[in-house]
Amino acid sequence: MDNIIFRTPHMEVVTYTKANRAPEGGNPVTSFVYGNKPLRLLSNDDIPFIFCYDGKLLGGMKINLDDTLGEKLYQEMSKLIKGKKLAPEKFVCYFGPAIGFSHISVTRELQMELIEKGFQLACKRTSGEDYLDLGVMNLLMLRKLGIPMLNIHISDYGTADDPKLLYSQSNGEEKENVTIATLL
Repeated sequence: MDNIIFRTPHMEVVTYTKANRAPEGGNPVTSFVYGNKPLRLLSNDDIPFIFCYDGKLLGGMKINLDDTLGEKLYQEMSKLIKGKKLAPEKFVCYFGPAIGFSHISVTRELQMELIEKGFQLACKRTSGEDYLDLGVMNLLMLRKLGIPMLNIHISDYGTADDPKLLYSQSNGEEKENVTIATLL
């Protein structure tokens, strides 16, 4: 299968599938970063998050469960928006392939706490089991910052749900998926 590609007029994000080797080079993103250089994110079940601002700024981070529960994306994006006086409506954001909600079981207590904080759309309950949708929870953080829904995109692919395409720890794989983002 071909790589998973997300493209806007100002940026391109490519997640390399198992069948395709990613080009070498570039330091992998380990925390929230931004600038105008290409980004290389290595992720397994974590969310590769990429944003572009007005075609001039490219940034991102790898988001895990602890980052999500600690609302790290909200904190980092809020600092960037306020510190550089950026207009939220000029951001385009993309959440790359990650683990789906049906693989993230949480306690009822945690789910009720998150519902009280306003994250009810990210809380799922099926057959008496409670789950958390990390992509939706992070999306809600971006919406709270004023980024329009039309500017937020979530990949249709899941690491655990697409085992022929992507690596997933939940499927017993340690290798990481490579996502590369560039300004156009």
